[in-house]
Amino acid sequence: MLTYSGQAERHSPPRLQDKEKAITFKILELSSGRLSLEFSASDLTAVREAIESIYGVPEITAYPACASVKFAGCMFVFQNEWNDPCLISQSEEGNRILKDLFESLRAETG
Repeated sequence: MLTYSGQAERHSPPRLQDKEKAITFKILELSSGRLSLEFSASDLTAVREAIESIYGVPEITAYPACASVKFAGCMFVFQNEWNDPCLISQSEEGNRILKDLFESLRAETG
């Protein structure tokens, strides 16, 4: 399990190399009112690097079908079912964090 304590400074996510393909991210509103950041399996590294760059190293607890991921003081559920990963907020503040992460990722992949 990775752990992180303390406040992370806010940084921009790393820039993608010109040779890398354009990445598609989307935000879905779930019936619960929570948000899901959807992306392809090939984008896992970009999402992880953006989270670490902006919020610091997340705390991750793995389970058989999902993982709990905590960063920016919020809890998220990570699922990668059928090679279709998503990060789901667990609070209103988590919704805001996912929107900010989404905008940062979109700005970098432009």
